[in-house]
Amino acid sequence: MKSNILVLAIAVSVLAVVVYLVITSTGGVFDAVAEKYSPKAYRFYSISKKLERALETDAYADSVRLATEYLALAEDFKDDWNYGNALHDANAALGMVAMRQGKPSVAAEYLLKAGNSPGSPQMDSFGPDLQLADSLLASGNRTVVIEYLKRISQFWAPEAQTISSVIEKIEHGEMIRLNRFNMCCHGD
Repeated sequence: MKSNILVLAIAVSVLAVVVYLVITSTGGVFDAVAEKYSPKAYRFYSISKKLERALETDAYADSVRLATEYLALAEDFKDDWNYGNALHDANAALGMVAMRQGKPSVAAEYLLKAGNSPGSPQMDSFGPDLQLADSLLASGNRTVVIEYLKRISQFWAPEAQTISSVIEKIEHGEMIRLNRFNMCCHGD
């Protein structure tokens, strides 16, 4: 019985990744259709890649502009599967900019907002990007990181037990690195 559930969970996870890759790929069939029929939907689905690139290149003004636009667009797509990604990723991006600018208290506020995401097919299976939480934890912001982890455990149910274990380690003063792939694959 457990092996059937595991196989089903893996199949659903793989399907979620395939759907995500098809939808977010640039130059794909989805892009052409979305742009033709709904420019606003196209922007909502494609802005995350632009935001990711802006963060990678430390283009702070662009990152803030894109994250703010992503949050504004999300208001029109509250029933969309990508809504949770938008809330989490845009707030996490704003937090990373604040962190890189030496404003950890502002970054902490954005981390908690990111944690208010309802989740998404991708985050429910694979978890959210934990880079901001890891940066805040490394700078000593344990309390806010623990609260964030509690919030994301609401949608990242497959890793709820691992998250509880990580929270316990943080509460006991252990310095750990937060990475969704390590939490997913190397949890206790």
